[in-house]
Amino acid sequence: MKRVIAFLLVPLAVAAALLLTQGGCEDADTTASLIIEPSFVDLTGTLVTNQDATVTFAVTDGLRALSLPLEWSVSDKALGSIAFAGGNTAVYRPVTSPATAHGFNAILVEDQYGAQGMASVAQ
Repeated sequence: MKRVIAFLLVPLAVAAALLLTQGGCEDADTTASLIIEPSFVDLTGTLVTNQDATVTFAVTDGLRALSLPLEWSVSDKALGSIAFAGGNTAVYRPVTSPATAHGFNAILVEDQYGAQGMASVAQ
């Protein structure tokens, strides 16, 4: 009889432990927007002639524990790309060809909870 009771109690104890550990997780529905600085960069009138021309963006607000890694992207790869991303920062590199380097590019970021942020570059 003791074996039967123990056999029934073990799965209940495991289920209770799982419920208790899951209760501390943050809910993605309560995620605020991510704030990127600078929010706007104007490269118009700037002659982009080499690969050293870059802009560094950083998420300055909205991050929570376990938000990393962040996923960075651009809206128009013909204008520029994310050259490096790590932690809460990303480096944007505009294209060097003056013929294709004109327009607006959105710099987008998303965390592991689905919170998003956006900055823009005019070039």
